[in-house]
Amino acid sequence: MEFHLNDLALEDLVGQVLCPDISSKDDPEAVVKMLREQKPGGIFVTHMTKEMVKYYTDVANEVSKVPIVVCSDVENGPEIAVNGTGTIPKAMACAAAGSTDLVREAAEVSAAICRENGIHWTFSPVADINYHFRCPEINARAF
Repeated sequence: MEFHLNDLALEDLVGQVLCPDISSKDDPEAVVKMLREQKPGGIFVTHMTKEMVKYYTDVANEVSKVPIVVCSDVENGPEIAVNGTGTIPKAMACAAAGSTDLVREAAEVSAAICRENGIHWTFSPVADINYHFRCPEINARAF
């Protein structure tokens, strides 16, 4: 589908900068209503079945003149986005393993699962810096 910037109404352009956070806890009717009204450029999905990710993606794409971007924060594996898909250790734990091969393999598996479920943007990897190793809240997760 080809489109040009000039083909988009102001309402469509504004929608392109929106990326609502949608969770399995949200009311599906309210989510569909919001997607149809706001016509967002993307959706941020959490804790959903793969069927729900596809459903919300399809609804958003129906009303958008531009294919939407589906994203989630999967730095610890795709489980946060799609139920039953598994987790990987936090970045600092992966670094502590001392194996770039293991980290690469975990990232490739996570990316493949995301791709399979229609997630385009993963907000990963992250670079953690352990700047205060004695603090229990910070040493597990830094910047």
